[in-house]
Amino acid sequence: MKYTLAMLLVLGAGPASANFSCRGNTEPACLEPGAVVCVAGTVCIDDYRSECGSQGLTCSKYVDECADKLDECSAYIDDMRYEFEDSYEELQSGYNDLVEQYNELRGQTVRLRFKVDSAADTARGMEAGWREMRDCVLSAATLEDAKSCAR
Repeated sequence: MKYTLAMLLVLGAGPASANFSCRGNTEPACLEPGAVVCVAGTVCIDDYRSECGSQGLTCSKYVDECADKLDECSAYIDDMRYEFEDSYEELQSGYNDLVEQYNELRGQTVRLRFKVDSAADTARGMEAGWREMRDCVLSAATLEDAKSCAR
């Protein structure tokens, strides 16, 4: 027991007269339990009003503002996407109509070209017949010879 009392006296007297120093010639301070010490040039922030993100620590107010802005942008993008999809469907439908009209007109053009070519062949045949008849009439010596050219 004597030994225990002697130890308490020796240990109890030490801290009261302890001497210590701080880096950078700053003053030492005693802290309350649970107190926070910040590095020089920084600010201590209550954990409930701040958040850490990819860019570091920021105030919740700014996080909330950014979240609201993000929601606005997201809604705007959704509106633009729906508008784009509607416009795209309109344009696609119009394009399909134009392709269908083009194909119909192309078919009509092919049919008309065939008719024109056929009519031109008929006209060339008639022209050859008329020339033959003309030559026959011009070379006829009598009226009967000229009449025989028409048969």
